[in-house]
Amino acid sequence: MALPNPTGLEGLLEQARQNYTQANAYPPNRTALLEESVRLYSKVLEIDPENIDAYFFRGSVYIPLGEFDKAISDLTQVMIYDSTQATNLTPEDSKMGNARDIFARDIILYRIHATYINMINAFNRMGKFSEAAEIAGKAIEFDPKDEHAYAMLGDSMLGAGNNSEAETNYQRALEEVNSSLKFMEQMGALHDKIPMSSIFRAAIRAQAGLRKLGINIKDDYLNVALGNTILIQQEIDEIIAPDHKKIEEMVYASLKGQDIAYDPSSQESHGLLAQDAKGALVYYDKGAERIFGYRRNEAIGMPSASLVPNNHTSDEYTRARQALFDRVIGTGIPETISETQRITKSGDVINIQAVVFRYALPNGKYSIAALVNKVS
Repeated sequence: MALPNPTGLEGLLEQARQNYTQANAYPPNRTALLEESVRLYSKVLEIDPENIDAYFFRGSVYIPLGEFDKAISDLTQVMIYDSTQATNLTPEDSKMGNARDIFARDIILYRIHATYINMINAFNRMGKFSEAAEIAGKAIEFDPKDEHAYAMLGDSMLGAGNNSEAETNYQRALEEVNSSLKFMEQMGALHDKIPMSSIFRAAIRAQAGLRKLGINIKDDYLNVALGNTILIQQEIDEIIAPDHKKIEEMVYASLKGQDIAYDPSSQESHGLLAQDAKGALVYYDKGAERIFGYRRNEAIGMPSASLVPNNHTSDEYTRARQALFDRVIGTGIPETISETQRITKSGDVINIQAVVFRYALPNGKYSIAALVNKVS
């Protein structure tokens, strides 16, 4: 397979890249831009079925669209090609005569790294944690200082229920993040947004993972990234809660299917939140932000029990709460809590009313959501 660069395809490739770049600024028409990028890359592959750039970028675009099987298929093609080329393009010396080979090798090495990371992300999003962990192992073998691979391996371990290994990999990711930040400081490149945003994506992923394990760290990478405009809010949301929109759709469908009255415009007075099968918050709307004080990127991944006051953590209360959840999930019948207490970010204990109902997770299993309002 020759390294392709046919002149007739440059216009299609350039337009596809522009659409992808615009989509990464998170405009309202983001989905349409991503879908148009897929269409253009597919057109390139119709003309040139061996165009590795098109496979790589189309595979990358499929991930934010949620088409993970297609992403894996395209990225596997890239991995097979690049693994061979990386070996063939390693020059024996650095003389000027090999400059073109060095440049081509560096492009391929970068693409191998990006392909690994995209494949891990896709497998994790599919819930295929063993496959994700296998690719993460290859990524770490390829680059033992790759903060992204460690952070995503942490996600794989967490998803598989191996909390100890998850914590180890999240902590290693943060070690590599701090090492990278020191290097950037030495290079005078702390304001270089592209590499800095990449480093902070890994940091925020690891920080969010540790928070799911109930571990808070001293450094707040999330607020630093926002405060210095290294990342925008939508990028952080996508790292911490990549399936938030999909879960919202499932929660709304459950509300409608169970005839629970809810108007999304009522978020001034009501809050909607949902947890996964392990009790971590996976959906948290603007109304919940107003009631509990946590921003969405702070709440997502937090144990839902963190909203329960200390005087409600007795074994008896915990058993009663679990029994309620088991009933709702088992019967599918919503239950109304006329009044109970919760605690806000500022430490205030508040009274709330709630309708607790079940909803379907992306993996087909059920968990709990609640429509709450604060009682004066």
